[in-house]
Amino acid sequence: MIVDKHILSEILDDKLEKFVAPLYTKIAELEAELEKRSIDHLHTIDETKERLKCDESTLYRWRIKGVLKAHAIESRVYFKESSIQEALILIKSKKYLL
Repeated sequence: MIVDKHILSEILDDKLEKFVAPLYTKIAELEAELEKRSIDHLHTIDETKERLKCDESTLYRWRIKGVLKAHAIESRVYFKESSIQEALILIKSKKYLL
């Protein structure tokens, strides 16, 4: 009787694994799709100044130069999180590393 329970347990584990594996795949696909659809957080000028530790004139200069992309609704200016991340560059020189 013990052997039968062991065999039954293995069969159920295999069937369960076959059932669950596609679910994990589907969850991963849905998470990737959700990430694509997610809307960037919009930061105000004040939030962006605080986040980047800079002055409003610096943000203005970066906007004019095209370093930091700004978005507007009428007279209100916003910066998307993705625009801020794109503006940040990786420093590869050891001279600048702490």
